[in-house]
Amino acid sequence: MAEIATEVRALLGRNERHAALRYAMAASEQLLRTPSDALRMDLRRRVFKQLSSKGVFYQGEDFESVDYGQYELAADLPMFRGPAVPAAALEQGDYFCVIGAAQTFGRLVSRPWPLLLGETLGLAPLNLSGGGLGPEFFLNPKLIQLARGARFVVLQVMSGRSVGCEDYPGGRRITREGKPTKVHRLDVLKGLWQEDPAIAFEYVRRWNESYLALYRELRALIDRPTLLLWISNRSPDAWAPGRLLKKPQTGSFPQLVGRKLYESVAALFDERFEHITGPSSEQPLSRITGEPCPYLGVRGKDLQTEITYYPSSADHALLAESLAPLARDMLRTSGR
Repeated sequence: MAEIATEVRALLGRNERHAALRYAMAASEQLLRTPSDALRMDLRRRVFKQLSSKGVFYQGEDFESVDYGQYELAADLPMFRGPAVPAAALEQGDYFCVIGAAQTFGRLVSRPWPLLLGETLGLAPLNLSGGGLGPEFFLNPKLIQLARGARFVVLQVMSGRSVGCEDYPGGRRITREGKPTKVHRLDVLKGLWQEDPAIAFEYVRRWNESYLALYRELRALIDRPTLLLWISNRSPDAWAPGRLLKKPQTGSFPQLVGRKLYESVAALFDERFEHITGPSSEQPLSRITGEPCPYLGVRGKDLQTEITYYPSSADHALLAESLAPLARDMLRTSGR
């Protein structure tokens, strides 16, 4: 264990993030052939936590169950889910692009819907999704350029909890000590609601305006045939900002997005599709032994054995099948 941790630290120190990830995944396999909960927690703490702090989505928690095949597009971006699109396909625009959060990244499933859809279409998927991302993240010029190069784009309806306004800006802010810190929008909302529910309602209205403006900007910048995708265990009707006048409820994912906002965003795009996941439960299996195994919570502090928050493998398969006709239509009209 100590040797693995030391080598990962050394590789990261040389800015060899991909090499560090591949080494950690391979070196941990032998240990995970005879796992224990103590071993899992120790691997997380000593080895994989180093990678999580370097923009490696979820692999630092799910190292036993799934190999996400993450790779580096640019040193200043997170590592995205593989397989990587071949360089020739990127140059020729022979791929489609998907943008979203954990549901599109495909947390805890070995074959996420973008991969399955790509196999159906015979076209490589460029999966730019990641855990906890909001629409503002994808305004990055490098990501916009990749989206603009695609045959078509699938853009997920993401959470509204990262989007702010002038008083409470989204993303990260700088503390008085000069350090970046994440703005926890739901904590802000709870404080506002305790002061006055009407104030909380007003700020969510303003945050929703900012959210719509971000999607409008994304639409203009991407400028490709684009499908807006709703993936959630609820419908857009299941939450509305007016509920805040009675209870500090933000709705399940995508938080702070109700029907009115969803319809305003959807009107910007060529196509839309709603996929409501039913109640489902899935047990993760070890990528090494094939036996049931736990995974770590997002903060890596507890072990869980049941997948309920994220779409199941069956949901991913159904979604890929449902999207195929729409994707073929966009391919026909893509002009490439």
